[in-house]
Amino acid sequence: MNSNLQNYLESLMSKVQSEYKPTEMTATLMNAKTGAIIAASQRPTFSLQTGDGVSDMWRNAWCRTHTNRAP
Repeated sequence: MNSNLQNYLESLMSKVQSEYKPTEMTATLMNAKTGAIIAASQRPTFSLQTGDGVSDMWRNAWCRTHTNRAP
């Protein structure tokens, strides 16, 4: 990951979120030659340490995708 591009992507995501108010967004920057992920972001955000901000929307999507059943 590239910290400069990650910071830039985060600021772009915040700008888009405040201007257009989408319910969710995902962005990934990749090296076109190698496929390496350079930066990634999502909205809404959440704290990996505490889980704050993780809503049922994310849990439900994972459950439907990976287990074929509701949470």
